[in-house]
Amino acid sequence: MTAIVLRGAPKRFTVATFITILALLALVFVAPQAAQAATGIGGVQVLDAASKPVVGARVSLTSTTQSYTFDFATDSAGVATFTKNPVFSSMLFTVYVAPKAGSGLLPGYWDGKPSGQTAPQTITPGGAKLKYVAKAGTAASIAGTVTGSGTPAVALAGVKVTALTATGLEAGSATTSSTGGYKVSGLSVDSYTLRFDNTNAAYASTTWWKNKPAQQSADVFPVAAGQSLTGQNIVLDKVTTISGTVKGSAATPVALANVYVTAYADTGFTAGSTSTSATGKYVLVLPAGGTYKLLFNNYQNDDFLSSTWWRNKQTQETADTITVASGKQSTGNNIVLDKVASISGTVTGAGTPAVPLMTSVTAYTTAGSYAGYGYADSTGAYTVSGLPAGSYKLFFNNSSNSTFVSSAWWKNKPTMALADVITVTSGQVVTGKNLTLPKGTSISGSVKGSGSPTTPLAGINVVAYPGDDNTYAASAYTDSAGNYTLPGLLAGSYKLKFYNNASTSFVSSGWYNNQPTREKATVVTLTAGTPVTGRSFVLAKSASISGTVTGAGTPATPLPNVNVTAYTRAGDYVGSGFTDASGQYVISGLAADTYRLQFRNNYSNQAFESQTWWKNKPTADLADPITLAAGATRAGTDITLAKAVVISGTVTDASGSGVSGVTVPVWRLVNGSYLRLTDFYNPGTDSSGRYTLPGLSPGSYKVGFTDYSTGNSLDGTGGVKYQDEFWNDKATLTAATPIPLTAGQTATSNASLSNKLLTFTKTAVPTVTGTTQVGKRLTATPGTWTPAPETFTYQWKSGGVAISGARSSSYVATSADVGKTLTVSVTGSKTGYKPVTTTSLATGKIVP
Repeated sequence: MTAIVLRGAPKRFTVATFITILALLALVFVAPQAAQAATGIGGVQVLDAASKPVVGARVSLTSTTQSYTFDFATDSAGVATFTKNPVFSSMLFTVYVAPKAGSGLLPGYWDGKPSGQTAPQTITPGGAKLKYVAKAGTAASIAGTVTGSGTPAVALAGVKVTALTATGLEAGSATTSSTGGYKVSGLSVDSYTLRFDNTNAAYASTTWWKNKPAQQSADVFPVAAGQSLTGQNIVLDKVTTISGTVKGSAATPVALANVYVTAYADTGFTAGSTSTSATGKYVLVLPAGGTYKLLFNNYQNDDFLSSTWWRNKQTQETADTITVASGKQSTGNNIVLDKVASISGTVTGAGTPAVPLMTSVTAYTTAGSYAGYGYADSTGAYTVSGLPAGSYKLFFNNSSNSTFVSSAWWKNKPTMALADVITVTSGQVVTGKNLTLPKGTSISGSVKGSGSPTTPLAGINVVAYPGDDNTYAASAYTDSAGNYTLPGLLAGSYKLKFYNNASTSFVSSGWYNNQPTREKATVVTLTAGTPVTGRSFVLAKSASISGTVTGAGTPATPLPNVNVTAYTRAGDYVGSGFTDASGQYVISGLAADTYRLQFRNNYSNQAFESQTWWKNKPTADLADPITLAAGATRAGTDITLAKAVVISGTVTDASGSGVSGVTVPVWRLVNGSYLRLTDFYNPGTDSSGRYTLPGLSPGSYKVGFTDYSTGNSLDGTGGVKYQDEFWNDKATLTAATPIPLTAGQTATSNASLSNKLLTFTKTAVPTVTGTTQVGKRLTATPGTWTPAPETFTYQWKSGGVAISGARSSSYVATSADVGKTLTVSVTGSKTGYKPVTTTSLATGKIVP
């Protein structure tokens, strides 16, 4: 079921306001205690009705905002004294007093009120003490049994059962007996929930009353004064586990201890982790059934892979999966870690004799991922170890001797794309990968600012790129005269780029020969041993864009910390700036060109839209262009951000429990089509299933729900545990219900997800038997399916056209079928599975 509620943007009655009112009421009605609380209380004295000290009573302080609870016991004078703790200076705490069980005294909050109404206190060790007079009476209790699911159910001994109030206070606890029974005594009148901490590995380790996963979603129940509440029984679910062993490759595999094993769900989220025992065994306890990938991190045995995925795959994308049903145990998932390989050799500089070079050597996979590192010693010898079987490219970085090239790939190639590959097998020791670096050559020139005369510019960064990626071969800064030299270069072709962070009077970046992009940059070609000089830059005068960003209203609200970014028409980033306290911004260092501006309000006032383009356009393509001449100053480029709209809601499963980790993609109506917002903060649902999509611009939206972490295409086939859907209970984006919102509106869009439909693991093509003659009966057999469908439905076709009414497993040919072939389509259906239709091969033509 889904629901939507539209409303204006009301003023909020906040928790802080509520606490303030409580504090004022405490001043009026509980003057002595409130006066103490103003400076913080230092303890509590507990007395009985005869004013005698109550010894051994528990006084619990529970933070109203954080997960902090502190317990203190009363001494012979009945006083619990609060000792120093840093958190006491910044938090409010509820104060609960629990005399010893069997004392005949009732527990309760310091002011005698239930958990939702008690006045919280500030704590100052050494401060005045509250007084609590414990009333005589019989405390309440909660009792029941804890069993593990099964037929018959299994009594679970040693389970700790803790009763907690709605505010999170642990009011009491008990441990189950050999029959699974428990009784939590010493309780005051209040509403409670229960937490169950179980050490039996076959069942859920920690769960809440009615098998809820967290306190936020746990059911609560009232307990009256002196009540002995019984029958609070719970059956703990069987846990879902993946287990196996981890060993190192050898003639007799070696058990590996302390290997860290992590399970990742299809959503990409971590689902569980553990470490191997001394015998290499591991057991992963998982929250639910599903499909998982395992990562093994071996930090203690250098002879074997330090990190690998299930079945020794190098990446999460290529790793094999393990599927386990909820409450089931997948065993025997054993892995033998490959021995690591190594690559070694020497690095020298060209000459007679050759010069040993102390260089760093880095191995990358052919996909560009870092794989290992080594350092050549004073003899030039290096080893890169710890490598899985695979293919690698080596990068050599020489910072020890400027006579020779500063960097190169294996076999003196200038880029990774051109580098030769070295392939290693598991445990292989590859030697003799020696490299002789040639003497380096150089490119030099100057950087000046345009004008008459030109201005030498110091501190300009000049970078030489050998290829089309961002890997550079050399980098240098201009001196006080504006001169630079890029040393240590291999012979080859380069493109030069400057980065100007030294002078705002001139453009901030550009390519050699005053070109705006890498593609248009003039190539500088180097031959071995021949320096190239005179490669100089003259920087054009800087253009700038400035303006003010405000939020809509009367008066308008200046917005600080809004990021304003300029892009070229091709989408290249060229510069940005942040608004100041008055909402003003400046983007300088721009070359003559046409730009589009994007405004991001992510770090400012969330009452206004979080991002938009110049003139409040939704996309870069629709944004109005801004054209600048060299040195031009464009002021007054102001924008008013609209009041934000917000979409929020709760995602639940079929039982009504909140579902965490659900991604909520959002689409906006732009020029008649719904475009997905990808550059948008979207954390998905929290532990209680709540989600919020803040800072949206006014407009019409559609939202979807998927438990893939990255959000798949939501084409109706995706999802991990739950079936993907769109609001409002729709299977496709086209069918999704739009959510139109005007400035300042909010929408509540809840969703209830269905379990994902399973897929038949085996289907069959139906067969047709019988005589292909008018008046003869033909019979369809659906074949063997796994699992077996609950129902089969049939549709016979004559010459490819469905025959009206021919929907049983057999069909009698008629004169209308003469000269045509017959086929039958069979649809298998089963609860929880996607229906599948298969069609038979055609029969021979029907004869009279």
